[in-house]
Amino acid sequence: MVRRNNLRDSLDVRQARQVRKLAKMKPLESSGINQGLVKFFGGYLVGEAGAKQEWHGDALFDGNVHITYSLEVEGNTVIGGTVSIIDDLTVSAETVLQGLTTLLNDMVVAAGGRIIIDGPVPFTLENGAILFANGTEITGGTYGLRLAAANANVTVGPGAVTLLVGSTSFSITGTGTVVRGATDFQDDVLINERLYSNGLSVAPVAGVPSGVLWQDPATKEVVVAL
Repeated sequence: MVRRNNLRDSLDVRQARQVRKLAKMKPLESSGINQGLVKFFGGYLVGEAGAKQEWHGDALFDGNVHITYSLEVEGNTVIGGTVSIIDDLTVSAETVLQGLTTLLNDMVVAAGGRIIIDGPVPFTLENGAILFANGTEITGGTYGLRLAAANANVTVGPGAVTLLVGSTSFSITGTGTVVRGATDFQDDVLINERLYSNGLSVAPVAGVPSGVLWQDPATKEVVVAL
């Protein structure tokens, strides 16, 4: 885990460590069922087609990434429940998150990684940090991506990043977001209850302290929520 107050200073070292760890990861074996409710690294956490069921349990990726899940499933659709990612997670290829997914620790989206949030409920960051590396694309589902804790951190960049966040807003509640490179939000952005209804292009601003750091492209206003 990266200490929150040292996040900006630790990103380069931490990203390298996470990418090295990814090389050792293996897909989760899925007992031959190919309809995934939650999919990471080509592995599946799955239910059987057909009847409504409840699934509870744990999954490990090569002893590194611990996932717990409690899902209500109907056919191949998650209709309720939670998936919690307990350990740090690195994404370097296309990754699909379906259902209610809670990230409890840190996630690094490495260069070339792509997150697809494909569920009826938000992806929620509760107690960790996300690093979006150069070239990251996030495609949101119905409710997009939500960061929902005072100590949640998102670091964007360095380099251009595009966030496509679905039909509703990308929302941030709390503090700790750091912008490192230009970012283009192509949908509504909600920052501590302030709505940017036509999307938002973001650039880092020299001399502004850490916090939730954005720049409104129309007014050039810097938003720092502390």
